[in-house]
Amino acid sequence: DFDDRDADNSKFIALLKKNADLNKVKYDFICSNAFTSTDVDKYNDNAILNDWLFERMNNGEDGDAIVLNTDEVKKLSEKYGTPYFVFTGIRATKSDQSKTVYFFMVCNIVTGEIKLYDVHSDNYVNGVDSFTYLVSKSILKVSGNTPK
Repeated sequence: DFDDRDADNSKFIALLKKNADLNKVKYDFICSNAFTSTDVDKYNDNAILNDWLFERMNNGEDGDAIVLNTDEVKKLSEKYGTPYFVFTGIRATKSDQSKTVYFFMVCNIVTGEIKLYDVHSDNYVNGVDSFTYLVSKSILKVSGNTPK
């Protein structure tokens, strides 16, 4: 039962982590819904990524789009040891037949290339665990890493 927005986010994050662990995906969450008072660096990193994503998406689907905070993004790639960042989320509708839309996008933030983009609509309770599993498997596929 996913009625409370903060609880929804916590459950979604927990499922993302669970499935990443199952697939042996190395990860670090930069998610404003999971920040604590000691996460100032991650808060700043999140702001840089949000700015990058906004500019990247506003420049169309061309992988050669010019994004202004390129130097800051390259530093994030070095800091986290990967050019691949995943942007993901859920949107639920409340109606007679509740539906949820799940989306994720794997981007190479250094080149601006969108490596993978996927959207699913499913019954919220049955679909979220499957969706988070798909996200973690997709990260492995895009990055070329295989679990050990």
